[in-house]
Amino acid sequence: MINFGQRSIFKQGGSFLISLPIQWVKSTNPANVKLEMDKEQRIIVTSVPAESCRARGTEEHNTN
Repeated sequence: MINFGQRSIFKQGGSFLISLPIQWVKSTNPANVKLEMDKEQRIIVTSVPAESCRARGTEEHNTN
């Protein structure tokens, strides 16, 4: 497992934001990301490739 270190959490309006590691974004080139929480309340971020988003018609602003 690659450790990208800690990330700060920023409040903006009614949301909280974190930055994604540039190395991860460049290597995965995601169109969207999928967020899941495991039993230990850890957030898992998974890249969703552009091809996958286009096939489902969800390339922009997917909130699922």
